[in-house]
Amino acid sequence: MAADQGNAEAQNALAHLYQLGIGVEQDFDRAFTWYQKAADQAHPEAQCFFGFCYANGWKVPKDLRQASTWYKSAADQGNAEACMSLGFMFIANDGFLQDFPAAITWFTKAAERGNVEAESILIEIHREIEKAATIASTTFTYNSKG
Repeated sequence: MAADQGNAEAQNALAHLYQLGIGVEQDFDRAFTWYQKAADQAHPEAQCFFGFCYANGWKVPKDLRQASTWYKSAADQGNAEACMSLGFMFIANDGFLQDFPAAITWFTKAAERGNVEAESILIEIHREIEKAATIASTTFTYNSKG
């Protein structure tokens, strides 16, 4: 079998089958093992999966730094889901460095890779920025008339 011979794509596919129980009995431990083999060979979907595991403490201790490392490795290879996850990590305030410009950068990269959810998020962010600018402008004008 290709997965046994070290083929990262086959390892990732087999992990997915075990995770969902498609054609095999669902087995999260086997899924995790195969994802790990694929991720260790820099397979972007498997790396994104490990980012999820570390971000949520699934089968490993929760570690947001490790999550961001796995997500970044996958994102650097063009994985839109990993870009989205990094965007959410940078926008959330749950123990990870909050950095709105970085979040926008990662959402933009996800949108450039065809992620429709990222496009919607960016539209909403721009609406909120425009609202804030209008409020700030109105407040400045009112205070200036003093």
